[in-house]
Amino acid sequence: FFKDSLAFFFRKPPSRQFQYRVALDVAAGMHFLHSFFPPVIHRDLKSPNILLCELRDMQAPVIAKVADFGLSSVAASSLQGGADVFSPWQPPEVLLLKEYDESADVYSYGVVLWELCTALKPFDDYSFKNIMEKRKAINNGLRPAIPDNVAPSYRDLIEGNQYLFSNSDEGVLVFSSCRINISFKL
Repeated sequence: FFKDSLAFFFRKPPSRQFQYRVALDVAAGMHFLHSFFPPVIHRDLKSPNILLCELRDMQAPVIAKVADFGLSSVAASSLQGGADVFSPWQPPEVLLLKEYDESADVYSYGVVLWELCTALKPFDDYSFKNIMEKRKAINNGLRPAIPDNVAPSYRDLIEGNQYLFSNSDEGVLVFSSCRINISFKL
């Protein structure tokens, strides 16, 4: 029984414990997908596609689940394209219609982590004349600003994932290490 998606849950930044717990559950789900041979790439990881099934009991076995596998694909060696609709969770290589692999999900995960600590929509605090300008800024390295009041360990988690999008074939290792790092913080 799911209560809502993570995107609709935000009204203010959730507790640090909730942030880490959702981050852990999403990392576990993504690790599962990427551990197949060949890996399954979600290709649409974002807060609206994370379902919340428990909001009160942080000790519950699972409080968040990755959902909506409509754009998911089994990775042959690499994929290309998929940026027909702009999404602020999409990594630059997808927006540029370049080849990509499961590391594209790692970038999207970093954006979700940012959302968890800010309760804001990615890039909404920037003014762009149009979608093309926004897309160009992201392709040129623009990332959501991490607030100063974010705990250093959580900042490291965001920065360590959000910027690992280029030329990485270690998606499984990244999500596995995220799970270990987050587990120590719970």
